[in-house]
Amino acid sequence: YTFWKRVNPPMNMIVFDSPDRSACVSSRVLTNTPLQALSLLNDKTFFEASQELAKQMFEADNQLKNQIKFGYFKVMNKDIEEDKLLQLSQLYNDALLHYENNLGTIEFPELASQYSGKNKYKLAALTMVANVFLNMDEFIVKE
Repeated sequence: YTFWKRVNPPMNMIVFDSPDRSACVSSRVLTNTPLQALSLLNDKTFFEASQELAKQMFEADNQLKNQIKFGYFKVMNKDIEEDKLLQLSQLYNDALLHYENNLGTIEFPELASQYSGKNKYKLAALTMVANVFLNMDEFIVKE
């Protein structure tokens, strides 16, 4: 829920093609723009949700593939395809390497900062994977 001022509507409502409330509409126009993707990637609410999902994935299993399968099923309510699993595993490995190599210069997600050792890096990398889940077209556009 949010406050809606006629002269200054919430920015996310404009970005996601919300009607201006001057007339009733039966359905929204569906668009897919870079601004929408940037908004979701940088929105605090979505990033906090990504961190919580990453924590659940981390606690669900010790194996990376099972963690990704768990998170994908939780978000999409269907099993992940093998090619997506491989791509997301690669993303995880790239993010893990990035966090490990840039220890002094990088800011960790708030939830990952509460962990120590390898778990800190793993949870940070899983947060990036979870953030991708919440930005996939199949999650955003439900028809």
